[in-house]
Amino acid sequence: MNVKLSCQKFPVNPSVKDASGAIWCHANSAIVDRCQKCFAYINSYVNPGGSQHGYNNGSSSSSPIMAYGLREELMNNNIVLHVNDDQQHSVNNINAATAASGGDLMSEEYNHYKNNPIYVAVIDQSGNPEQMETIRNGLEALVHALPDNCLFGMAIYSHRIGLFNLNDSVPMLKYIDVVGGDSALAQEISFDDILPLTSFLVNKAECETNILNAINILTDGVNVAAAAASNSTTKKGGNVRTLGPLVSRLLDYLSFDNITFNVKVGVFLNGCPSYGDGVVENDFTSVEALYDEQLKASFLLPSNNFFQRQAERATQVGVHFDMYCIGNNFYGFDTIKFLSTSTGGNLYRYTNLSPKCPLPQDIYKLISNGWGFHGLMRVRTSQNFSVDNCFGNVIASKNYDNLYHIESCSPFTSIAFDFKFTDPSAFEGDKVPFIQVAFSYSFLPPVESSNNNDEQQVNEDTEHGTQSNIRTIQRRLHIYNFQIPVALNPVEMFNSIDLETTISLLTHKVIKESLEKGIGEARVLLYEWIANIITQYNEHVVILSSVQKTLDIMFSQVQHLRPLPRYVFALLKSPLLQQLNKTNEIAAINRGSDDWVFCQCLYQSLEPRLLHRAIYPTLNTYGAPNNLAYKYLPLSENSISVSVSHIYLMDAYDKMIVYYSPQVSSQHPFPPPADSLIRQTIANSKQDRLVVPEIIYTRGHLSSEGGRQFSDYLIEEDNWQGQSFNEFLKDLGEGIKKVLQE
Repeated sequence: MNVKLSCQKFPVNPSVKDASGAIWCHANSAIVDRCQKCFAYINSYVNPGGSQHGYNNGSSSSSPIMAYGLREELMNNNIVLHVNDDQQHSVNNINAATAASGGDLMSEEYNHYKNNPIYVAVIDQSGNPEQMETIRNGLEALVHALPDNCLFGMAIYSHRIGLFNLNDSVPMLKYIDVVGGDSALAQEISFDDILPLTSFLVNKAECETNILNAINILTDGVNVAAAAASNSTTKKGGNVRTLGPLVSRLLDYLSFDNITFNVKVGVFLNGCPSYGDGVVENDFTSVEALYDEQLKASFLLPSNNFFQRQAERATQVGVHFDMYCIGNNFYGFDTIKFLSTSTGGNLYRYTNLSPKCPLPQDIYKLISNGWGFHGLMRVRTSQNFSVDNCFGNVIASKNYDNLYHIESCSPFTSIAFDFKFTDPSAFEGDKVPFIQVAFSYSFLPPVESSNNNDEQQVNEDTEHGTQSNIRTIQRRLHIYNFQIPVALNPVEMFNSIDLETTISLLTHKVIKESLEKGIGEARVLLYEWIANIITQYNEHVVILSSVQKTLDIMFSQVQHLRPLPRYVFALLKSPLLQQLNKTNEIAAINRGSDDWVFCQCLYQSLEPRLLHRAIYPTLNTYGAPNNLAYKYLPLSENSISVSVSHIYLMDAYDKMIVYYSPQVSSQHPFPPPADSLIRQTIANSKQDRLVVPEIIYTRGHLSSEGGRQFSDYLIEEDNWQGQSFNEFLKDLGEGIKKVLQE
């Protein structure tokens, strides 16, 4: 776990905070590294001072677990604490290896279920052959990535719900007819009535052949039959999808008193839920209705609260959901997103269903990386300030203050908290602020050794099989203690601002504002925030300085904040806050608010470093494929026209573009060779994120078809997304001047 503060110094009182305009917060990333020699956790922020210490949790009344109200089940385990000598803040990183409790809670077979990871694949059978083939490829990659000790089950849904019995010599499907027939009787039938859980969940290593055979059934005409059977019961066209009834029954299936399993559910969707509980419809059938609603809060509100309630149930049962949306269709993300966002899962969308669709690589990377279950985080502060809000895929406890549920997390998960003063005296009189973060969770370690090329690894595993891959769930606890210095004036505050964390928290706040008040109000909030912080900077830093007397919009005296106006400008033009126009109105009619909500889900899950690339892509230029010339160029046509190097690499998080301008010498091969610096940079970048970015190689004039693939990302130009960066700065400066003059 990595903890970052938006300000390396905390304001001494509310007046200093207001005079800086800074966001006051911290962000946590669940990135866990361990020493390969002693298995201690490694964190550059941490230094308890000392070497190694032993703890027995039951032997001391000052036990850290007792102090933070974490799960009682940890109280019976011996705990060993490893610390390093060469770090800077106090942390207790504890690996609590938990054994099965046994006893009266469950039978031996359910003990087996509790102590191994469980994966349930849920497949929408309403897709066309292209969609189903894409899903099949993804499922095959999934099976090869799962640990050998994983328990696996598979369910399908369309006009009826089917469960695979994978314990027989041949995979068999057991159905519940949800549509047609005796619907009242169908509602009373549970999964236990048609297939015992012991037959549904099977050991992956023992039944891998059966699992792969069942996956092949998906494209052997089952979907065609489902589509044909549902034609008479569709609404507004499209196939029946009974996702709601399936999710409700699945959570009943996995619910036991006093038992929490470790369940990851992967849902493969071809469209929105269209029948039964949780049904979603696209209500925008005209351009006029769309323009009338798009800036209002109602545009992003869910159609119903069914999936939100099911997500709350899932966190109690110990289940989280990853959703893979296949095709450029309407899914109703505003309604179904809670299955992933409230349980700590991930939301993926694939619009390119060609053989290069990255779904198999994304699944392989997600499963082969470590992931956490049943996380509890306690954030405690010293006197006179406290946590105000939490952001990201996290749920505040309804029963305990400052306790937060994170049902699932990965090395790429990021959550955030902001603070508020509870006493106007704050940290005056030599008071020192402290923060303590305690994080308890179960952890499935990553694959011990994996090839750097996910695509190659998937292919090798599929063709030759995998070696034994048994991964044991561990129980872990991290406790971080921070003492933060105090800023006595606005100048110190500005100098202590961390740009990455500030942008991350600003994005979270904008998302929250758009959900509560609409996209229009969120745009106003963002514009007012950047205007306020620049005004405060000019009032308290520039005007009081003898260096400069004119208005400074670009933070020339606080160099690390110079990119801030660019990031705010990019956020205003991003899909998150995009306004309707002739270019995107047809897509909005077809997909409703999906594009905006998908962007919300993506942005709120990204760690600050990757969020920056999604908002404002990085642009580097090369004189030759092996010669890096300049990094972090502005995204403008002027940057291209004045550059003396003419090969460009742009990283936009989910897409990487290599662009050769017409000035590139014919001596340089296109695309760049596999062993070139550009290709190595791309390969390395593909490993530092949860998704496999699409790689595009293009060339030609910026106005040509190939050049437009690159120039569309030059967001500082005046285009269909909004005004240019220069116009933005001009308008911003004129407004600030009026405020300062007044």
